[in-house]
Amino acid sequence: VPRVNIDGFHLLLYAYLIEPEPNKRKYMSLQIHYLDGSKAEVDMFTQKDVPGWTDRDQPAPIGWTLTTAGTYVWDGFQEPLSNPYVENPHPEKLIESIDIVAAEDAPGAPTIFAVTARQTPERADESSDSLANATGVTSM
Repeated sequence: VPRVNIDGFHLLLYAYLIEPEPNKRKYMSLQIHYLDGSKAEVDMFTQKDVPGWTDRDQPAPIGWTLTTAGTYVWDGFQEPLSNPYVENPHPEKLIESIDIVAAEDAPGAPTIFAVTARQTPERADESSDSLANATGVTSM
């Protein structure tokens, strides 16, 4: 994680479930480990952050659904890739690392494709030099 203040993370994942889950149920968590040694855990749920794979799902953030060019259909469903946003509960702290952990009694396990850290524009402006130094990227 770059050594800049991070407001949150966008995840791109496939939320596999063994069976449809009609209820809000803990699916996974994002564990955030801070440079000062503290940590935070943010839970994510079916029927909120990822679909429950029922015919009456509550809205959940979807990154995209595979199209006909690459459609994979399971039991008549097209496979959407979930795109939940996880807020950092302590954006004032610098982050050492993150872990993505399936819930102990999770009805399935996520497949993670990407994690993108996000700063607010104000923080990004303040720390653009720090981010460039941390990532080796220069701004033009």
